Amino acid sequence: MDNFTSLKSSLQAIQQIINLDVVPAFDDLSNNSLIFNDLISAQTNIQLELNNIDLLINSNVIKGDIGLTGDDGYTPIKGVDYFDGIDGLSFVLSQLILTVPSNVANSTTTLAQIAPLLSSDFVANAVYEISVYIQFTTPITTTGLSLALAVPSNAVFYGETSIAMTTVGAVTAPFRLASPNSSKSMITTISSGVQVANSVHNAFINGIIKTNALGASLLCVPLFASEVAGSAVTIQAGSFLILKRIA
Repeated sequence: MDNFTSLKSSLQAIQQIINLDVVPAFDDLSNNSLIFNDLISAQTNIQLELNNIDLLINSNVIKGDIGLTGDDGYTPIKGVDYFDGIDGLSFVLSQLILTVPSNVANSTTTLAQIAPLLSSDFVANAVYEISVYIQFTTPITTTGLSLALAVPSNAVFYGETSIAMTTVGAVTAPFRLASPNSSKSMITTISSGVQVANSVHNAFINGIIKTNALGASLLCVPLFASEVAGSAVTIQAGSFLILKRIA
């Protein structure tokens, strides 16, 4: 590259001499036109050579080393950084919602199914989250509600049942609460009357159902009865059950 630069400098010096007309004067230019034509041609050739030298210099530029490649971006891990949703529900493998379409009454102390809330949507060795929301009425304040939950054979229910009941002088109806241990698959909670006759009161069942090997029955259903024989308890339309498989 140094040789190209030196040659370029020499040609530029010759070109400057021509441009400054640093040549002997001639008395008869017409007789010496060939000399001037040669000078003009030389100047043109010198400019062409200068252009070629520039191209050679530019083409011989040595590029520096290429920098190190940057680290790859982080790749999210399924099951750690994100989970696939199923039917638009994150962390829910299946979901069932059942509703009581019309009032259901029981005037005995024998538990009966709330049939519209019956489900058999279970598989072996799975975990389900269940929530039951009950509204009920009784004809007199001394009649309360008995509430239970039947679960599939060989399954275990971990949860609680709560029912509004009466308390003299209470501003708000308190709840009677019961929780089964892991060895029980059904529990019955009985309230002690209600605060207001023929008024809507609330009851809830919430918990986890864990299935093992499937048994003879796959039924899961809330059960209800009257606290007092001959005095009806009525489950109100709109009461509902939500069952979600979560594992």
